[in-house]
Amino acid sequence: MSDTDELHRLLPDRDLPSDRHHHLREFVMQQIQADVRTTPTARRRRLAPALAVGLAAAVAVAVVGLGGPGSGGLGGPDGRATDGRTGQPALAPVARTFELAAVTASSRSYTPPRPDQWIYIKRRNLHPSAIAKDKGHAPDVIDEIWLRADGKKMAEFNPFHGRVESWDQDNGYPDLAALPTDPEVLLSLLRDQITAPPTDPRVPADGHAMPRPDMSDVDVDGVLFSRIAGILDQNLLPPDVTAALWRAAALVPGVTQATEPVRIDGRTAIAVGRVQDGWRFEQLLVDPDTYEYIGYRSVATKDYTYPASDVTERAGSVQFALTRLATSIVDAPGQTH
Repeated sequence: MSDTDELHRLLPDRDLPSDRHHHLREFVMQQIQADVRTTPTARRRRLAPALAVGLAAAVAVAVVGLGGPGSGGLGGPDGRATDGRTGQPALAPVARTFELAAVTASSRSYTPPRPDQWIYIKRRNLHPSAIAKDKGHAPDVIDEIWLRADGKKMAEFNPFHGRVESWDQDNGYPDLAALPTDPEVLLSLLRDQITAPPTDPRVPADGHAMPRPDMSDVDVDGVLFSRIAGILDQNLLPPDVTAALWRAAALVPGVTQATEPVRIDGRTAIAVGRVQDGWRFEQLLVDPDTYEYIGYRSVATKDYTYPASDVTERAGSVQFALTRLATSIVDAPGQTH
């Protein structure tokens, strides 16, 4: 099958405006060509049917839904690029990364856990920042946590005692697993939770929301991105919900992509995120080949001295870095698969 045949196979049957169809054709062709270049034997690996269909559909969403004026920060802080042939907004690299991460998430196999089962997450938690050193925080920790799917219990491995300890706590998992799968509806819900009064019933019990009705729009956008990143990092959710979270993150004003790949735990990653508080780049890290989630970190974009302190973070320094090591659904805390 030729590249042209492959392209026609992936494109949706419905008609699109000519400019958007051009973007879609160009984007899908890039994926085909990249597949050839990255295969060690120079032999094309055919996309799995489910992923191929998802890619074509998702790219259509990206071109039609994310490429127009008024969408979030998809073009980064320097503005959106335009296609020289059509004059229409081009699909920016950050939009492409978020969309492919969403496609990857939506194609993942998943069996919903029973209420009595547990969601296991294992992460490496690095805190190399100047302020962490000043406060004596452990610089490198392996976290293992379990969330019961009914939302009523949590557990973690205590390395000091060498055992798993569990306790009663509302972990918020059922509400997160039931989040809207429409990105704009999801974004609106999370924004309402962030700006709601503390007594508002819309505020979830999992402790992630930071209700402050007096925040500026820029402040809300910052908390909104952190909220989405935290949900992605700390949970194993249904694929359609995870995909919606990636697409919702792409709509947050100010999101951009690092110009160069980053290295974390010996791995190369694409970093997409947002400059927070005017001095640190909060990043979601994505595998450049599979577009799977790797981790979450914050890096100083310039020197910053904490208020009422002589501790200074230097430009380029990492404040925290979380890398996901394993996830699974298990029958009891302490189990890992």
